[in-house]
Amino acid sequence: MDYLYWTTDIPGIPQHATCDYLNSNQDGDPATDVAWAQFSDPVYGSAVCAVRTASDSSVCDQRLVSLNVTNIQNVNHWQHQMMKTTCHELGHTVGLDHYYPQAPIPDFPPGGVLDCMASQSVDDYDEPTGSWTYTYNSHHIAHINAWW
Repeated sequence: MDYLYWTTDIPGIPQHATCDYLNSNQDGDPATDVAWAQFSDPVYGSAVCAVRTASDSSVCDQRLVSLNVTNIQNVNHWQHQMMKTTCHELGHTVGLDHYYPQAPIPDFPPGGVLDCMASQSVDDYDEPTGSWTYTYNSHHIAHINAWW
């Protein structure tokens, strides 16, 4: 997914090796930042911390991102749900959080523009196939650029 490379200041670095699960501070070698898997939880996806940094245990060094393809394919606009879930979980790996515009007390998008960090199914929104399903809004991009 080159989207972070093209829209943020995060450098695109191709991965030409198998997943290295050792902590970067442990052996000094660059490690895999994100590993992707398929799972069967009742949600669309998750991005859990697999390894914390040795120097600061509050910082995640590597994440395991999992997608529930079966749940995703049960959505009417499942292709856009797949893009949204992938974008959403990748957003978690760079520090972005959820927001809930469809909640009983709406939590509106930071910056006022809907993006893939919105929670719930794409079918719950007025524009389930819009570009918001695979993009980050300017507010989130500014955070990514400041952090990375």
